[in-house]
Amino acid sequence: MIVFLKGKIQNLSANELVLDVNGVGYECLITSSTYDNLINKHNNTITILIYHHITEATQKLFGFLNENEKTTFKLLISVSGIGPKTGIQLLSSVSAI
Repeated sequence: MIVFLKGKIQNLSANELVLDVNGVGYECLITSSTYDNLINKHNNTITILIYHHITEATQKLFGFLNENEKTTFKLLISVSGIGPKTGIQLLSSVSAI
């Protein structure tokens, strides 16, 4: 299980981050608040917390800058009917303070 990644921001968009970790690019879905905090840090080395979601068909990484955001995300996806993609969208709409 991937818990965190440390590397350079390779690509950043409103809901996605590609992190270069020693030559391997990891695509992470992120919240809008994470995006806002990273927008001016292109090519900087960062550490991002990861929620690694694995199903039979796919694996996805969800990235967070702080433990509060990650914990709130995990609470959201524990609700019946809310999956990780919906959880990350909901978290983008509200604050995880």
